[in-house]
Amino acid sequence: MSTGFRADIQGLRAIAVLLVLAFHLFPDRVAGGFVGVDVFFVISGFLITGHLLGKPPQRWRDVVDFWGRRLRRLLPASLLVIVVTVLAASIVLPATRLRVLGGDTIASALYVENWRLAATAVDYLSNRAAPSPLQHYWSLGVEEQFYLLWPILVGLLGWLALRTRSKYAIVIGLAVFVAASLVVSVAWTAAAPEAAYFVTPTRLWELAAGGLLAALLPLVRVDPSPRIRAAAAWGGLALIAAAVVLFDAETAFPGILAAVPVVGACLFIAANSNGSRLSPNAILRVRPVQLVGDASYSIYLWHFPVIVLATYAVGGNLTLLQKVPVVIACLAIAQLSKVFVEDPARRSAWLRVPRRTWGAAALATGLVVTLSLVPAARIEAAAAEAAELTAQAIEANEGCFGAAALAVPGCAVTSGSAITPSTTLARDDVTSAYDDGCVLDRPYATVVRCEYGDTTEPAFRIALVGNSHSAHWLPALEELAGDESYSITTYLALGCLPTTAELAFSTTADIEGCHDWARSVVDETASGGFDLVVISAGSVYDLVGVAPEDRYDAELQGYLPMLATWADAGTHVLAIRDTPIPNFDVPDCIATHGGDHGACDGSPSQWLAPDPLVGAIERAGDPELSVVDLDDRFCSPTTCFVVIGGVLVYTDDLHFSATFSRTLAPYLGPAVRAALAPIG
Repeated sequence: MSTGFRADIQGLRAIAVLLVLAFHLFPDRVAGGFVGVDVFFVISGFLITGHLLGKPPQRWRDVVDFWGRRLRRLLPASLLVIVVTVLAASIVLPATRLRVLGGDTIASALYVENWRLAATAVDYLSNRAAPSPLQHYWSLGVEEQFYLLWPILVGLLGWLALRTRSKYAIVIGLAVFVAASLVVSVAWTAAAPEAAYFVTPTRLWELAAGGLLAALLPLVRVDPSPRIRAAAAWGGLALIAAAVVLFDAETAFPGILAAVPVVGACLFIAANSNGSRLSPNAILRVRPVQLVGDASYSIYLWHFPVIVLATYAVGGNLTLLQKVPVVIACLAIAQLSKVFVEDPARRSAWLRVPRRTWGAAALATGLVVTLSLVPAARIEAAAAEAAELTAQAIEANEGCFGAAALAVPGCAVTSGSAITPSTTLARDDVTSAYDDGCVLDRPYATVVRCEYGDTTEPAFRIALVGNSHSAHWLPALEELAGDESYSITTYLALGCLPTTAELAFSTTADIEGCHDWARSVVDETASGGFDLVVISAGSVYDLVGVAPEDRYDAELQGYLPMLATWADAGTHVLAIRDTPIPNFDVPDCIATHGGDHGACDGSPSQWLAPDPLVGAIERAGDPELSVVDLDDRFCSPTTCFVVIGGVLVYTDDLHFSATFSRTLAPYLGPAVRAALAPIG
């Protein structure tokens, strides 16, 4: 194994970072470009393990010295990027995104962003989610956590090799570690794929695979010919390319499929094809590629904040012409960062004194963590402004507040520019059921029920059943409950519906759990003495084994058995037709357009879709089943509005705010009373 500089590995670094850059700029065209991170993991594991095996740690001081070198290598540039990003984002980003930024600042500075994203189950590969400019620090968190563990493990295996006098002890130990982590990765990816993408245990095997390769190569006595080495190198690149082409956001990853880019990277490194004219190194050793490889760490650090902030700065998706200067900016800033920050810190004689390294690292990290107060201060200022704007909105829309603006003759859709909730606070303006822990999440292992309204001596008992599209009607029902003496029992689950159709979740456990939850909830509400079941459902789900063009009818058929259970039990069902869906983040849109909410309005033809739940009730034709359609409280015949009567309608891309929900109570009330009339 060559122990000196390897231009082929530097070229592989360039490929890896360019794949990640292309993925973030062209997520639809380079859908599998995220595997560049996996290639980085293998390279890091290989190089670090090779270094450690040259002189295995024997004392705690050796381990601490290793950690200190890692700090000098990685921390200065990563902290600089956080500082610049937070300050720039606090100016460029809409206030709606600053709450996430504050938490990401702390998590990124402490290298635990991967666990933060796993805890919030962010889908890193989803193009719908508006990303944080520091979200890419998740992979740095994985690497840093690997570096904490690895010198200790290598040191222990080195000690074991000396004790047993076996040159294979380290290889066997690392192989067991790789296998164990791979098993964890496969199991975790199958059970909880969103979290599995980020968590360290599912990724350690990728870094360890590079480490295993570093331990194994010195034991190999076969010296392949230059042509075989070249063929192996090309084969490794072909595996990486296959992953880029075949993988996308729907791929269950990392899991076993991560072996494709990992094996590809290992094969390329093992080939060590620098001496062959036929090898890819003939391309990879050219100066521009080597420069990208040299600066790959800085490019990775800078590229994502530049892309995210540029996207917000131009007020929408970047065009192809706009992406060109973005790429140039990424490369230029990264090169400056490497020359003036990375390299000087790594070579600094002053910092080579361990206590100085650790002291400087602690001080710098602490200062960067305090930067989380910058977005918090802007949020606080925006909240104070929002309170004033709320009062103005109520006053400006007196008698026409909220949904009334489209119901009362003579009302303007909105009077004045003030809206409530403000775009800054929109994401918090949701039903209290979320904070109360009354909205069940996957894998739907139980049934959660909560009581609202008149829980002492109600005149009528109502069950609110469904997913988040039912949950956002709870504030409206609570408004009615106070006047009408209703009790409201919630049976709510994120993403799950009372249907026999199989919703296409990413795991079998979620599919089966949702089906069991739906059956249990329908049986309980049909036999639980409820006077009325209120339900609403969004038609936004794929179904297992059903083509998109057949989805509507399959969803409709799936509702029929559940509706029949309620009807046969004599339990009346009131279905609220699903409301208009913008399919873009409304608070962000308004904030990006400088408060011009009219720029974010849409048309009924685009925002309204046929509701299969309504279709199922119409097909059933049972008097116990009824429908209420309140779309005319969201849309005129020509326009669906994002602000109505001074109230911000949507909190995100498909849910309406609790404030707007409460203004819908007077228009939901007649349908509820009509459904209860035969009982009372």
